[in-house]
Amino acid sequence: MGQIFISHSSANGPDAKSVQQWLLQQGWSDVFLDLDPAQGLAPGQRWREELKKAGERCAAVIVLVSPAWQTRNGASPSFSLPPNSASKYFPCLWSLAGCRYSPSN
Repeated sequence: MGQIFISHSSANGPDAKSVQQWLLQQGWSDVFLDLDPAQGLAPGQRWREELKKAGERCAAVIVLVSPAWQTRNGASPSFSLPPNSASKYFPCLWSLAGCRYSPSN
């Protein structure tokens, strides 16, 4: 499972892939993205269970908060971690223009 977990709406799959590629270019080799067959979900896996496990095992979660994500998760999303989780959440406000914040800024 990845050290970094990318959470996204299915409508933002290509954007999530771009974030994954950027992280890989920055030297982060252990990135979980459900769309990636090598480091995400394999065909036939029980995706809900696997996503839950991946989220629990990662050290950081990047959440691409887009209009599509908010529609799926509610207008006032709250990020909750399991009680024993060491994961840190990093919400990234995502729009048609991409992420409004970049760690390089």
